[in-house]
Amino acid sequence: MNEHPNTKCAANKTNGEGPCNNGSGKGTDHPGFGHCYKHSGSTPNGGKHAAKVEAAWRQRLADELDPSVKKLAELRDNAESQQIQRGAAKDLLDTGVKLEGDDTETTINIIVNMDDMD
Repeated sequence: MNEHPNTKCAANKTNGEGPCNNGSGKGTDHPGFGHCYKHSGSTPNGGKHAAKVEAAWRQRLADELDPSVKKLAELRDNAESQQIQRGAAKDLLDTGVKLEGDDTETTINIIVNMDDMD
């Protein structure tokens, strides 16, 4: 399981005594992510940075907890792409456009796939 990205602010202290020990996002509207209020966590850019860190962390968690979600998204995207390609091929054939040249395999594949659409 992927652990939380940072439990501490970890920004360099201005007095040079090492990293900040405040919790991530302490005193901000994004507790648990990004820098604390003392180290620009309360600024607009601090909030944007914290949102990016949180989004990346949540995505890593989702990928680890259920890798099938990623695979399903890939399958969905592939299916949508094939549907668009078949629609374009059907439109070409419906308008009477003929494929010319030596690409007989493509012509045959289009005709075979068109039979699957009906």
